[in-house]
Amino acid sequence: MSDTYLFERIAADAISDIRSGRLGPGEALPMIKEWKAKYGCGYYSVRQARLLLVRRQYVEKFGQNMCVTSFAPFL
Repeated sequence: MSDTYLFERIAADAISDIRSGRLGPGEALPMIKEWKAKYGCGYYSVRQARLLLVRRQYVEKFGQNMCVTSFAPFL
């Protein structure tokens, strides 16, 4: 059994995508429903992952979307 919560794994995968360049500065994160389908989880897990990414300054809210910050690849 893993010692991490699902939302932490979702956030870690997003950070990996940002650091590798698959998600670049200004690009929107996948929609909540896409992550729910990909990870087989509920809204709460995706919401927590997105909030963690905001707290760590990898993404910021831009209108209705969460977008990668311009300095995120350097974190």
